[in-house]
Amino acid sequence: GHGSRLHDAMVGGLRNAGCTRLWLTTGATTRARGFYRRRGWRELAVRDDGEVEMVRDPGVALPGEG
Repeated sequence: GHGSRLHDAMVGGLRNAGCTRLWLTTGATTRARGFYRRRGWRELAVRDDGEVEMVRDPGVALPGEG
């Protein structure tokens, strides 16, 4: 839905701007964690405060871009 379209527009815009690596954190027990995984984000670590650090290469095709 809307979240996927917003995410894909953000990643595409950052890719077009020349970003080579994206980074974010999300809660370990949130639905967002799965949302990002399904969109190509990779987990780096779980911090002491429980936040999950994730990275993504914006050059990797988004789901549906095949």
